[in-house]
Amino acid sequence: MNSPTFKLTRPVEFEGETYKELRFDFEAMSGRDVVAAKREFEQRNPLLQKSVIAMDTDFAACFAARAAKVPVGLFDHVSAPDYIGITQSAINFLLFSGLLSAEFQEMKKAREAVVEEMSKQTSTEPSGTSAS
Repeated sequence: MNSPTFKLTRPVEFEGETYKELRFDFEAMSGRDVVAAKREFEQRNPLLQKSVIAMDTDFAACFAARAAKVPVGLFDHVSAPDYIGITQSAINFLLFSGLLSAEFQEMKKAREAVVEEMSKQTSTEPSGTSAS
């Protein structure tokens, strides 16, 4: 499969290099790349609560940077339409690759555990008396 190329709306100079287009080789990435992108995402966003990372644009930027073999900081300098296009491409790849599905299953299990715990607490609470 060919690596998609994204042509920037305007050239961006970053760390001494000029970027006019980026080539994303998502298919060549390994699990190690995903873990590294997630780690970089968490370092850039230490206060962010756990979310569905497959749909998070900050994570998508880290993931796309690894796929294009460029520093993620480059994306801080591209135009807003380019940033949206780049991150959406990464999100689409993640969604169609099943990352969202795996996260959804994990969230579903956690929700079921909370609901079960809440029902246990409700069934052990004494029932209140109602005033007539």
